[in-house]
Amino acid sequence: MKNLFYTTLTAVLVTAAPALVCAGYDGKIHDDNQWDSWNLVQLFNQYFRDQGMSYTSSDELYQDLGVQSITNWTTHGSSVVGAFKVAAFQHTLSVIGSNGQNLGSIYTVESNTNLGEGVGIVDIEGGFQLADGQNISFQLAAGIPSTVYDYTWSSDGENNPDGRTHMITFDVTDLYNAKNGTDFTSVYMMGWEDMPDGNAWTDWDYQDSVYFVTNLEPTDDRQHNHYETPEPATLFIFGLGIVGAAVARRYRKK
Repeated sequence: MKNLFYTTLTAVLVTAAPALVCAGYDGKIHDDNQWDSWNLVQLFNQYFRDQGMSYTSSDELYQDLGVQSITNWTTHGSSVVGAFKVAAFQHTLSVIGSNGQNLGSIYTVESNTNLGEGVGIVDIEGGFQLADGQNISFQLAAGIPSTVYDYTWSSDGENNPDGRTHMITFDVTDLYNAKNGTDFTSVYMMGWEDMPDGNAWTDWDYQDSVYFVTNLEPTDDRQHNHYETPEPATLFIFGLGIVGAAVARRYRKK
């Protein structure tokens, strides 16, 4: 009987270890600062430094706060409230309707402007409002006028010419509200890679353009990139139940 108890208890305690399950992203977020002075995790840690953020890599950040690729959102008083751009291209962030129509450009940063360089993500006073009640996806146009460089990327990786995910998403609702004293129902940080797969300048660091967007409701299934197994205490109680059942069966046999 004693052996049965310890065997079951050991199995319960081993099972109680948290299990990390990742999904929804098709590569590695690079932090080597090959072309730029900031990487994504540095931007994040600097912006939320008052909340004690100290992630060591963008991959670690994504495992903790990243969400699976969201292709469609519904707007509810939504607005762009923060931005960053360090790439040489002009960037225009647009919203795309459910029928594929471009509903309009909501933010443009010129090619000769490095928004937030030296200070990181900058707050946008008042925000750039999105039309309410729209079912949308996002699109980033990147290019230098009058040159051969001209790319347009969708927030839905399946719609991109290279088939890659060019926008990754983080749920920063609690952190943003705590930092700014707001009560938004959601705040997403969206990081973009502006160059195509295979280009010599493509580094997959997802910080060429970064935006904070508030009050979006995902219309696709949304799931955090990780989840944990049930809490150890719950599993311990469950394990004791198994032991009790085994004891009862043993005595019935006697």
